[in-house]
Amino acid sequence: MATPQPRRWIPYPPLISVCASLWWLSAAAASVHEFPTDGTVIELDDASFERAISAFDLILVDFYAPWCGHCKRLAPEVFIRAVTLVSSPPCSLDKAAQVLAQLNDPIMIAKINADKYTKHAAKYEIEYDHYWNVNHLASISYIILGISMLNCSGYPTMKLFMHGVPMEYTGPRNAELLVRFLKKFVAPDISFLESDSAVQNFIDMAGANFPMFIGFGLNESVILELAHKYKKKAWFSVAKDFSEEIMVAYDFDKVPALVSLHPKYNEQSVFYGLFEGELH
Repeated sequence: MATPQPRRWIPYPPLISVCASLWWLSAAAASVHEFPTDGTVIELDDASFERAISAFDLILVDFYAPWCGHCKRLAPEVFIRAVTLVSSPPCSLDKAAQVLAQLNDPIMIAKINADKYTKHAAKYEIEYDHYWNVNHLASISYIILGISMLNCSGYPTMKLFMHGVPMEYTGPRNAELLVRFLKKFVAPDISFLESDSAVQNFIDMAGANFPMFIGFGLNESVILELAHKYKKKAWFSVAKDFSEEIMVAYDFDKVPALVSLHPKYNEQSVFYGLFEGELH
């Protein structure tokens, strides 16, 4: 009589996929706990780099070199002066990084010495010719020609990783403008406001540096294309529920109405009817 063979358990393919997904989520969660999330600037190396960019939905990485004068000037500009956006006095790098870490969709800030940890500098094509750093005549010519060292082929280079996918950060390098740019980047195309207080909170959050457009009693589809096209240049919202006090405050007497505000220049306009054309 033949000896019965033990049955082998063959995982069902969908079960394998589920297990793999759960393992990935567990690994990502573990990675998040590895790094500070309180706004501290995260110092990376070759060993921790991949874990960091997979741990956070959004992380801005500064590839720098200690000997690079431009990097030294960029660091305080980006990380120290940025705190002025939250009405706090300039202080440490960690304090400045809290500006982005405290957003509803937080952006972590990290840095890596790309001159020391060359693996990821090479992977993301971060290159720098030491010749420019030591040859004064060449450096003077470089400045006269107006060629910026702050680009994707030199230090410092900044890359924004969204769900682990890198994109070149081509926005402003000035601290205040950088943070404003990134706040707009993570904001929804259109915000939906359900009360008078929500309208005021939206205006306060948007600040004074970008124009804002609030559609009162307006279907969002009317401004959706404009909101997408000008996402980085203006704030857009639709107020679904509001009082007569709001109508008086923003000087419109019927709906639908599109109110345009630009606090920086103390400008306010109201548009009725069809809302088409370009924003200026």
